[in-house]
Amino acid sequence: MYGPSVLTLSGCSIHHALGPNKTDEQFEKEVARVYSAVKNTAQEFHARGDLYTGATITGFLRVANAMMSQGAD
Repeated sequence: MYGPSVLTLSGCSIHHALGPNKTDEQFEKEVARVYSAVKNTAQEFHARGDLYTGATITGFLRVANAMMSQGAD
């Protein structure tokens, strides 16, 4: 879910990987996914509507989960 994305490619690489019309569509889906995750996290931690707090917590949780998956205690 959090692995590298085609959207991290640049220039001709992304155009070649997706085709001319897919880039904007995929970008729109990715932005919607991130927005939804941030919004839901803000609500979960009682900061409804505070996207800055939601983004901070979401980022922290992603790093913490990655560390735990690598064996950090």
